[in-house]
Amino acid sequence: MTTAPAPGKAAAKPWFVRKLRQFWPVIPLGLILFALMLEDLHVMGWSPFETDTCGVAELDQSSLSAKLYNPLAEWGVHHTGDPQVALVYIDGTTEPAELLTNTCASRVFLAKLVQDLNTFHPSAIVIDKYYSENACGEADKNAIFKSALGNSSAPVVVGQPTHPLAGSNSGGCMCLSQGIVFPPGANVQTGLTRLNTDVLRVPIRWPVLDDQTNPSAPVLQKPEAGDTLSLVAARVQWPNIESSPAMVSLLKSGTHPYTTFMDLPNIHAMTAVCTAEEHPTYADGTPVPCDAKKWRQSAKNMDGKQLDLNGKVVVIGDISDQDMQPYPNEVQPFPAGLVPGVYLQANYIESLLDQRFLTQTPMWVTVAFLTLFVFGVYCFYWAHDKHGMAILTAEKALVGSLLLLGILLVLDIAALLALNWYTPIWALWGAGFLLVFRYLESSGHHRSQHLLGKLTGLQHPPEHAGHSDGGSNPPKHKG
Repeated sequence: MTTAPAPGKAAAKPWFVRKLRQFWPVIPLGLILFALMLEDLHVMGWSPFETDTCGVAELDQSSLSAKLYNPLAEWGVHHTGDPQVALVYIDGTTEPAELLTNTCASRVFLAKLVQDLNTFHPSAIVIDKYYSENACGEADKNAIFKSALGNSSAPVVVGQPTHPLAGSNSGGCMCLSQGIVFPPGANVQTGLTRLNTDVLRVPIRWPVLDDQTNPSAPVLQKPEAGDTLSLVAARVQWPNIESSPAMVSLLKSGTHPYTTFMDLPNIHAMTAVCTAEEHPTYADGTPVPCDAKKWRQSAKNMDGKQLDLNGKVVVIGDISDQDMQPYPNEVQPFPAGLVPGVYLQANYIESLLDQRFLTQTPMWVTVAFLTLFVFGVYCFYWAHDKHGMAILTAEKALVGSLLLLGILLVLDIAALLALNWYTPIWALWGAGFLLVFRYLESSGHHRSQHLLGKLTGLQHPPEHAGHSDGGSNPPKHKG
């Protein structure tokens, strides 16, 4: 039997109507989450409020979001099996001399190095450097270099020269420059050597623009997607790599994925030259200064750790102070906390071949789970009995919300380990922000009602018990 409300008193509104009136905090909360998402998307290389006329904006690693992706990648992405890439480095401070200062001498040595590396039967030889026709003025040495690379039995990948777009203030604008011309039929391919500002990302493609003011540059009718050195090298080793599901998604979105680094096998260039021949000489007959004790190794154990170059992608690069990049671990023989750019290039190739990189969880999955989390949190605070009284205190609702957040994190970890999917940082800290925001709102509302009662000598009426939004049940009126 129901009783009519007393005359002059409005009927108490149902509990769910009272709850809906408290739903307004979701609006500012949603705006805050949207702002966090935009900041994170900007870190990912996209912003709806900014446009890059060159289309090659590099990504900065200074923000909080970007810093948090590194431990995610380190924890969730692991290498299995033997590396497919080996590094051969040229150190001009040891031997041979002048290679980092004399362009022509460097080309002659590289010609010898490529010839000798072919005796170890690598699957590809990658040189992390680009070459122009006029950098060396000695025609005979240029001819030696072109012949060695053009006649290599293993495919050779070298850097593609680029120059800034004329009249542009942005350093991100790239236009193709005319590189060194190899003989017809030479097994030589080119790729862009540019790295992303965020070295945790594997550069796959960069937009390349047209520069009509440079008569030596190839004429492009529209901006093209230029393949990077790492993608070209990986494609030599794995011709169908661009058809793999992970790569299809990355190439379609233009994303540079996060990766991790591994200590790839590496040897000095002199080790390769002196191991390939007993008495190596340059093209002009000059002997290569080989120290048998220092440089000569077994072809099956070139680094003392069973390194065999057969079937591997061999990446050649210089070591110089100007090319060193920050690195969290120590890698011998490089200085502590630093590695050369060629070390990064070699790791990018390895990452593509292993498919060892992170991809972002599909947006619809992120939004769906975040929505369910928001709904679940509000259910804890809005739980009521048949009289519309709150069942859980704010503290108990907080514990339930923490358990729900724990379940969400477990699902995120499972996706990371099983699928190499990472949940964007904005969703993770957005969920944590919601949890704190909801608790403070609920407990603050109850305390304000209690304080109001103390000040006025009255207690808030029972119909507001549900409206206390998770606070303790109000005390009963004294008789």
